[in-house]
Amino acid sequence: MHKRCLHLFAYLFIATGLTAQVAKTGELPTFRGQYPFVYYTPNDGLVNSRVKKIWQDSRGLMYFITNGGLSVYDGTRFNNYNVQDGLSNEVVNDVLEISPDSILVATNIAQLNLLTNGKLSVYKTTDNFSPVVNHFRKSSEGTLYVACDEGLYKMEGHRFIPLPVLNKQGEPIPNLAESIEWGDYLIISTWSPAQKEKLFLYNKQQQKVTDAYTDSWIIDVVIHNGKEIWISV
Repeated sequence: MHKRCLHLFAYLFIATGLTAQVAKTGELPTFRGQYPFVYYTPNDGLVNSRVKKIWQDSRGLMYFITNGGLSVYDGTRFNNYNVQDGLSNEVVNDVLEISPDSILVATNIAQLNLLTNGKLSVYKTTDNFSPVVNHFRKSSEGTLYVACDEGLYKMEGHRFIPLPVLNKQGEPIPNLAESIEWGDYLIISTWSPAQKEKLFLYNKQQQKVTDAYTDSWIIDVVIHNGKEIWISV
């Protein structure tokens, strides 16, 4: 997912400035020093135009996570991966760098892929269990948290270990979308608009949900300056 929250605030600031100037002068402002933009489409080699997220690894490669496969851009060309190349599913949810030449790829089914030196394979867990992974989050203390359709897990020793994520009624909270670390907490959103819990706080030390937001569906959450939580709904 793009950081639409930041885009929204940028749009509001620009729109407010434009409105003020038009009201004062009756004319649109002239922008100077415009930045160059390059638009990439499938005609330029991108695997799919519905890009959900863009991520860069430690070597500088750019990963375009789409609803129709994975594109890896090296600054010159796109290397594309879909089911014909061994990708488990066309819809890619997230990627995670586990070494300079190995990337975990989570698609929208209960199976992970491993991209090693440009070649795809199936990532095997020690107990052959994998949930539907939507988002990886490595915490400041080194724990790898995984938000999944089935709930919250941590990954240790090639295994998914379930963590207690329960609402006030003691029921598991499913359909986890993304997580952000904030001190001792993970702020976790859910992807289903019909679900009661749209956003909740998970205390990493106590391993429990301490609060939940239930009013509006969450589009995006970002932490500003390490203090303020900005939520787009």
